[in-house]
Amino acid sequence: GGVKIAGHSFAPLLLGGKYIPREWIFSQLNEDQFIRDHRWILHNDGKLYDTKNDFEEKNPIISNKNESSEAAEARKRLQIALNELLGDQKQKSRKNKKK
Repeated sequence: GGVKIAGHSFAPLLLGGKYIPREWIFSQLNEDQFIRDHRWILHNDGKLYDTKNDFEEKNPIISNKNESSEAAEARKRLQIALNELLGDQKQKSRKNKKK
């Protein structure tokens, strides 16, 4: 068990070494969890937003409806990372619902 931490050290940057920043960040606000990169935000409910064109997140991009190939690639990439981060939490919440 235990908690998976998505930490990424920036010590090399501070020490003058080579620093490779991660490609995404994870955030949580109450029950809303999301992962984002420089352009895209994917919420744990599946809503994807293109912040380049929708900064206020008012128009989610619907999978297979108004989704460009670029959006589909972003959704896939971010969903993989989100699943890795939330995998244990999803399993625990399923077990709690069965009780």
